[in-house]
Amino acid sequence: MEWAYMRDMLLKELETIVKDVRDGKHVLLEDTIFYPVSGGVDHDTGSIISEDGESYQVVRVMKDADQILHDVDREGLQPGMRVKLVLDWERRWKLMRMHTTAHLIAAALYPHGVKITGNMMTVEKGRMDFNLPSFDRQMLEDAIRQVNEWIQQDGEVTTYTLPREEALKQEHLVKLASRLPPSIDKLRIVRIILSDGTLIDEQADGGCHVPRLKDIGRVILKKVENKGKGNRRLVFTLEPE
Repeated sequence: MEWAYMRDMLLKELETIVKDVRDGKHVLLEDTIFYPVSGGVDHDTGSIISEDGESYQVVRVMKDADQILHDVDREGLQPGMRVKLVLDWERRWKLMRMHTTAHLIAAALYPHGVKITGNMMTVEKGRMDFNLPSFDRQMLEDAIRQVNEWIQQDGEVTTYTLPREEALKQEHLVKLASRLPPSIDKLRIVRIILSDGTLIDEQADGGCHVPRLKDIGRVILKKVENKGKGNRRLVFTLEPE
């Protein structure tokens, strides 16, 4: 299913219906703007507000097969209820800035044959692991420098869909080293193009991103680490807006 957060990444509120409630606090909705922990990006938070004005805080969002579970802070929501979803937009915006930055870093390293082996984006920092045979700090520093140059140039982040078979014929669309995207009929592709028309990145992705590169701000390299044979870690953060 293409959830509302995939159709419109800037949507802050949504009216929907409670589909099911498990153990009182695990809520399934007919549609959602809440992004779950997925693809190495942390989950959204916010509120679910019932028609009678009761507010339930969304404290965690997780995938469960093809469903999304919203963990709320108390019981009370029931199947069939019409509700309004409200995102913690400050948190979402930070996560989107982090996520788009991760795509730019991967794009800067991709020409060197470097692929992602793991990552985690939170509101405080981003962590990315790479399969890099030798510990090349200069390469990673240069990648961050390149990313900041792209951000200054500005560019647009857009999405489109491709049939799975067609998408997987194009190696550049799937940059994760460990596993291809889930077996679905169509893949959502995120494309980043600079203001001069240069294509920077294009890959299968189901997450949320800022609409323009300048929304990211400046990227700061915090540290690089040697995590064992062929595995290097880069940690970055963003300057406050």
